[in-house]
Amino acid sequence: MEINALSSDDIAARLRDLTTRAAALQARVQGTTTSPDGLSSISRLGGISDSAAYASQPKLDFQSVLKDAIRGISDAQTTAQSKAQAYQLGDDKVSLEEVMISMQRASLAMQGMVQVRNRLVEAYREVMNMQV
Repeated sequence: MEINALSSDDIAARLRDLTTRAAALQARVQGTTTSPDGLSSISRLGGISDSAAYASQPKLDFQSVLKDAIRGISDAQTTAQSKAQAYQLGDDKVSLEEVMISMQRASLAMQGMVQVRNRLVEAYREVMNMQV
C-alpha cells in the first residue's frame, strides 16, 4: 500500500475549504447568511436579515445528520473488523498497514462521536438547569 503525502498547497486549500464550510454552518446556526466579504447580511442591512437568501438555503435536520454520523462510524468499524479478519486469515490483498489505518480511523471516529455525545449531554444539562 502506498501512502500519499499532501503538499503544503493541498493542505492550505483544504483548510480554506473547511474554514469556509465552518463559517457557513455557523452562520446558518445563528440564523444569518454570510457574504464573501465576511459580513453577515444582518450587519450589512442594519439589523434586517435577508429572508429570501435564508429561505433558499437547505435546512439541516439534526436527526438525519446524527444518523449519518453514527452510520459512518459503524461502517468504519465494520470495515476495520473485516480487514483485520482478512489479514488474520492470510489474504494477500490486505496489508498490515491497511488494517492499522482502518482501525485508527474507526477509533478516531468513535472518539469523536463520544466527544459529541459528551457535549450534547452537557448542553442538555445546561438547558435543564436554566430558570424559566
